[in-house]
Amino acid sequence: MIDPGGRDAAVAAALAEDGVAVVLLDVVLGHGGSSDPIGGLLAVLGARPLPCPVVAHVCGTDDDPIPRAPVVDALVAAVEARFALGEDVVP
Repeated sequence: MIDPGGRDAAVAAALAEDGVAVVLLDVVLGHGGSSDPIGGLLAVLGARPLPCPVVAHVCGTDDDPIPRAPVVDALVAAVEARFALGEDVVP
């Protein structure tokens, strides 16, 4: 199983570090993925004002066990930033 805990800790550390200009991250969905791929990430992103832009790529489809669309919607709702999603850009 893909454990998002390491990613969440790295994002929290990057957001706390001076001089970070942007945080890039992946959210991986699908078989073998976490049953809660963004729960910890949402807590990290919502814990403080964001000092820099956050760009997230969601790797998955709406046919995965955790559908892509609600994950994207939750990430967009969590922060006021732009998320690059393949060819789509969601404001």
